[in-house]
Amino acid sequence: ASPTYIPAGGRLQISNRGAAGCSYLAIAGGIDCPEVLGSRATDLNAGFGGIEGHMLGSAEKIQPYPLAPKQKHFLPLECQISARFSLREASPDNVIAILPGPGYAAVQNDLTQIICAKPFIMGADSDRMGARFKCANTRATAALARGDKAGLMASHGVARGAMQLLPDGGLIVLLADAQTTGGYPCIANVIEADLYKLAQLPPGDSVQFIQVNFAQARSASVKQSAALQRAKYSMQQYMRKQSPNHE
Repeated sequence: ASPTYIPAGGRLQISNRGAAGCSYLAIAGGIDCPEVLGSRATDLNAGFGGIEGHMLGSAEKIQPYPLAPKQKHFLPLECQISARFSLREASPDNVIAILPGPGYAAVQNDLTQIICAKPFIMGADSDRMGARFKCANTRATAALARGDKAGLMASHGVARGAMQLLPDGGLIVLLADAQTTGGYPCIANVIEADLYKLAQLPPGDSVQFIQVNFAQARSASVKQSAALQRAKYSMQQYMRKQSPNHE
Protein backbone atom coordinates (compact mmCIF):
# COMPACT_ATOMS: atom_id res chain seq x y z
CA ALA A 1 0.00 0.00 0.00
CA SER A 2 1.12 3.56 -0.61
CA PRO A 3 1.91 5.99 2.25
CA THR A 4 -1.17 7.68 3.70
CA TYR A 5 -1.49 10.99 5.50
CA ILE A 6 -3.67 10.80 8.61
CA PRO A 7 -4.77 14.19 9.99
CA ALA A 8 -4.94 15.00 13.69
CA GLY A 9 -7.94 13.25 15.20
CA GLY A 10 -8.13 10.79 12.30
CA ARG A 11 -8.74 7.09 12.82
CA LEU A 12 -6.84 4.30 11.09
CA GLN A 13 -8.47 0.89 10.74
CA ILE A 14 -6.23 -2.02 9.73
CA SER A 15 -7.99 -4.80 7.84
CA ASN A 16 -6.93 -8.44 7.59
CA ARG A 17 -3.32 -9.17 6.73
CA GLY A 18 -4.05 -10.71 3.32
CA ALA A 19 -1.47 -13.22 2.09
CA ALA A 20 1.25 -12.34 4.60
CA GLY A 21 1.70 -13.76 8.07
CA CYS A 22 1.74 -10.32 9.67
CA SER A 23 1.20 -6.66 8.92
CA TYR A 24 3.42 -3.66 9.55
CA LEU A 25 2.43 -0.13 10.46
CA ALA A 26 5.27 2.30 9.79
CA ILE A 27 4.94 5.78 11.28
CA ALA A 28 7.00 8.58 9.76
CA GLY A 29 9.71 9.60 12.21
CA GLY A 30 9.33 6.49 14.35
CA ILE A 31 7.90 5.88 17.83
CA ASP A 32 9.15 8.00 20.72
CA CYS A 33 10.29 5.44 23.30
CA PRO A 34 13.60 4.68 25.04
CA GLU A 35 16.30 2.82 23.16
CA VAL A 36 17.40 -0.53 24.60
CA LEU A 37 20.56 -2.07 23.17
CA GLY A 38 20.39 0.44 20.33
CA SER A 39 16.83 -0.45 19.32
CA ARG A 40 13.25 0.60 20.06
CA ALA A 41 11.87 -2.85 19.27
CA THR A 42 10.06 -4.96 21.87
CA ASP A 43 11.21 -8.41 22.96
CA LEU A 44 8.01 -9.90 24.36
CA ASN A 45 9.68 -13.12 25.56
CA ALA A 46 12.29 -11.25 27.59
CA GLY A 47 9.93 -8.41 28.52
CA PHE A 48 12.05 -5.40 27.61
CA GLY A 49 12.28 -2.71 24.95
CA GLY A 50 9.56 -0.78 23.17
CA ILE A 51 6.74 0.40 25.44
CA GLU A 52 7.91 -1.02 28.78
CA GLY A 53 8.50 -4.43 27.23
CA HIS A 54 4.87 -5.42 26.74
CA MET A 55 2.39 -5.79 23.90
CA LEU A 56 0.29 -2.73 23.14
CA GLY A 57 -3.13 -2.93 24.75
CA SER A 58 -6.49 -1.42 23.94
CA ALA A 59 -6.58 2.39 24.17
CA GLU A 60 -2.86 2.52 24.95
CA LYS A 61 -1.15 5.64 23.65
CA ILE A 62 2.09 5.86 21.69
CA GLN A 63 3.86 9.08 20.80
CA PRO A 64 5.53 9.52 17.38
CA TYR A 65 8.52 11.75 16.85
CA PRO A 66 7.59 15.15 15.40
CA LEU A 67 8.63 15.62 11.79
CA ALA A 68 10.56 18.60 10.51
CA PRO A 69 8.87 20.46 7.61
CA LYS A 70 11.33 19.07 5.05
CA GLN A 71 10.53 15.52 6.19
CA LYS A 72 6.81 15.77 5.47
CA HIS A 73 6.75 14.05 2.12
CA PHE A 74 5.96 10.57 0.88
CA LEU A 75 7.92 8.15 -1.24
CA PRO A 76 6.50 7.62 -4.73
CA LEU A 77 4.62 4.40 -5.37
CA GLU A 78 7.19 3.24 -7.94
CA CYS A 79 9.81 2.99 -5.17
CA GLN A 80 7.67 0.55 -3.23
CA ILE A 81 6.78 -1.50 -6.30
CA SER A 82 10.46 -1.82 -7.23
CA ALA A 83 11.30 -3.35 -3.86
CA ARG A 84 8.20 -5.47 -3.41
CA PHE A 85 7.95 -7.19 -6.77
CA SER A 86 11.60 -7.49 -7.74
CA LEU A 87 12.27 -9.69 -4.71
CA ARG A 88 9.66 -12.17 -5.91
CA GLU A 89 10.97 -12.67 -9.42
CA ALA A 90 13.05 -15.73 -8.57
CA SER A 91 10.35 -18.09 -7.25
CA PRO A 92 6.83 -18.10 -5.77
CA ASP A 93 6.43 -17.33 -2.08
CA ASN A 94 5.63 -20.94 -1.18
CA VAL A 95 8.77 -22.40 -2.80
CA ILE A 96 11.77 -22.43 -0.45
CA ALA A 97 15.23 -23.35 -1.74
CA ILE A 98 17.62 -25.26 0.53
CA LEU A 99 21.24 -26.39 0.55
CA PRO A 100 22.51 -29.53 2.34
CA GLY A 101 23.51 -28.67 5.90
CA PRO A 102 26.47 -29.74 8.05
CA GLY A 103 24.38 -32.46 9.71
CA TYR A 104 23.37 -34.02 6.40
CA ALA A 105 25.75 -36.97 6.85
CA ALA A 106 24.34 -37.69 10.31
CA VAL A 107 20.94 -38.71 8.94
CA GLN A 108 19.73 -41.07 6.26
CA ASN A 109 20.75 -39.97 2.79
CA ASP A 110 17.19 -40.08 1.49
CA LEU A 111 15.77 -37.65 4.06
CA THR A 112 16.42 -34.58 1.91
CA GLN A 113 14.59 -36.30 -0.94
CA ILE A 114 11.63 -36.87 1.39
CA ILE A 115 11.65 -33.23 2.47
CA CYS A 116 11.67 -32.00 -1.11
CA ALA A 117 9.06 -34.52 -2.32
CA LYS A 118 6.18 -33.52 -0.03
CA PRO A 119 4.68 -30.15 1.00
CA PHE A 120 5.12 -29.03 4.61
CA ILE A 121 2.67 -27.02 6.71
CA MET A 122 3.74 -23.96 8.71
CA GLY A 123 2.90 -24.52 12.39
CA ALA A 124 0.99 -22.10 14.61
CA ASP A 125 3.84 -22.34 17.16
CA SER A 126 6.24 -20.60 14.75
CA ASP A 127 7.76 -17.31 15.87
CA ARG A 128 10.79 -15.09 15.30
CA MET A 129 13.03 -17.78 16.78
CA GLY A 130 12.04 -20.38 14.23
CA ALA A 131 9.51 -21.47 11.63
CA ARG A 132 8.15 -24.92 12.50
CA PHE A 133 6.91 -27.34 9.86
CA LYS A 134 5.15 -30.67 9.76
CA CYS A 135 4.54 -32.84 6.72
CA ALA A 136 0.89 -33.71 6.10
CA ASN A 137 2.02 -37.13 4.84
CA THR A 138 2.24 -39.43 7.88
CA ARG A 139 4.64 -41.86 6.18
CA ALA A 140 7.05 -39.06 5.38
CA THR A 141 6.85 -37.79 8.97
CA ALA A 142 7.53 -41.29 10.31
CA ALA A 143 10.52 -41.67 7.98
CA LEU A 144 11.94 -38.37 9.16
CA ALA A 145 11.44 -39.34 12.80
CA ARG A 146 13.29 -42.63 12.24
CA GLY A 147 16.14 -40.75 10.60
CA ASP A 148 16.63 -38.37 13.52
CA LYS A 149 19.96 -38.84 15.32
CA ALA A 150 19.58 -35.98 17.83
CA GLY A 151 20.41 -38.22 20.77
CA LEU A 152 23.83 -38.98 19.29
CA MET A 153 24.88 -35.39 18.57
CA ALA A 154 26.64 -32.89 20.81
CA SER A 155 25.51 -29.27 20.78
CA HIS A 156 27.02 -27.26 17.95
CA GLY A 157 26.87 -23.78 16.48
CA VAL A 158 23.85 -22.87 14.37
CA ALA A 159 23.06 -19.93 12.12
CA ARG A 160 19.99 -18.21 10.73
CA GLY A 161 18.35 -20.37 8.08
CA ALA A 162 19.53 -23.67 9.57
CA MET A 163 16.93 -26.45 9.15
CA GLN A 164 16.93 -28.77 12.14
CA LEU A 165 15.30 -32.20 12.23
CA LEU A 166 13.24 -32.76 15.39
CA PRO A 167 12.71 -36.15 17.08
CA ASP A 168 9.01 -36.22 16.09
CA GLY A 169 9.82 -35.82 12.39
CA GLY A 170 9.08 -32.10 12.33
CA LEU A 171 11.38 -29.40 11.02
CA ILE A 172 12.37 -26.03 12.42
CA VAL A 173 14.10 -23.33 10.38
CA LEU A 174 15.96 -20.88 12.61
CA LEU A 175 15.10 -17.22 12.08
CA ALA A 176 16.17 -13.79 13.33
CA ASP A 177 15.83 -14.40 17.10
CA ALA A 178 17.20 -17.95 17.12
CA GLN A 179 19.73 -19.28 19.59
CA THR A 180 23.39 -19.66 18.64
CA THR A 181 23.80 -23.36 19.51
CA GLY A 182 21.66 -26.45 19.13
CA GLY A 183 21.78 -30.24 19.33
CA TYR A 184 19.35 -31.31 16.62
CA PRO A 185 20.79 -32.41 13.27
CA CYS A 186 21.09 -29.48 10.87
CA ILE A 187 20.20 -31.34 7.70
CA ALA A 188 19.81 -28.30 5.44
CA ASN A 189 20.01 -24.53 5.23
CA VAL A 190 17.42 -22.27 3.63
CA ILE A 191 19.23 -20.03 1.17
CA GLU A 192 19.65 -16.40 2.20
CA ALA A 193 17.48 -15.08 -0.63
CA ASP A 194 14.45 -17.09 0.55
CA LEU A 195 14.56 -16.36 4.28
CA TYR A 196 12.28 -13.34 3.96
CA LYS A 197 9.50 -15.63 2.71
CA LEU A 198 9.45 -17.56 5.99
CA ALA A 199 9.14 -14.33 7.97
CA GLN A 200 5.92 -13.52 6.09
CA LEU A 201 4.40 -17.00 5.82
CA PRO A 202 1.13 -17.34 7.79
CA PRO A 203 0.49 -20.44 9.96
CA GLY A 204 -1.38 -23.16 8.11
CA ASP A 205 0.13 -22.35 4.72
CA SER A 206 2.11 -25.01 2.90
CA VAL A 207 5.57 -24.73 1.38
CA GLN A 208 7.53 -26.81 -1.06
CA PHE A 209 11.24 -27.20 -0.37
CA ILE A 210 13.57 -27.60 -3.35
CA GLN A 211 17.25 -28.47 -3.22
CA VAL A 212 19.64 -26.19 -5.13
CA ASN A 213 23.39 -26.01 -5.49
CA PHE A 214 25.71 -23.30 -4.22
CA ALA A 215 25.90 -21.53 -7.59
CA GLN A 216 22.10 -21.24 -7.74
CA ALA A 217 21.94 -19.98 -4.15
CA ARG A 218 24.63 -17.40 -4.90
CA SER A 219 22.84 -16.26 -8.05
CA ALA A 220 19.57 -15.76 -6.14
CA SER A 221 21.38 -13.73 -3.48
CA VAL A 222 23.04 -11.51 -6.10
CA LYS A 223 19.69 -10.86 -7.83
CA GLN A 224 18.04 -9.99 -4.53
CA SER A 225 20.85 -7.61 -3.57
CA ALA A 226 20.56 -5.91 -6.96
CA ALA A 227 16.80 -5.45 -6.51
CA LEU A 228 17.32 -3.87 -3.09
CA GLN A 229 20.02 -1.59 -4.47
CA ARG A 230 17.69 -0.43 -7.25
CA ALA A 231 14.99 0.38 -4.72
CA LYS A 232 17.51 2.18 -2.50
CA TYR A 233 18.79 4.23 -5.43
CA SER A 234 15.26 5.17 -6.46
CA MET A 235 14.46 6.39 -2.96
CA GLN A 236 17.74 8.30 -2.69
CA GLN A 237 17.02 10.07 -5.97
CA TYR A 238 13.58 11.06 -4.76
CA MET A 239 14.95 12.32 -1.44
CA ARG A 240 17.61 14.33 -3.27
CA LYS A 241 14.96 16.03 -5.40
CA GLN A 242 13.07 16.95 -2.24
CA SER A 243 16.13 18.63 -0.74
CA PRO A 244 15.89 22.45 -0.50
CA ASN A 245 19.36 22.70 -2.10
CA HIS A 246 18.36 20.71 -5.17
CA GLU A 247 18.47 22.72 -8.39
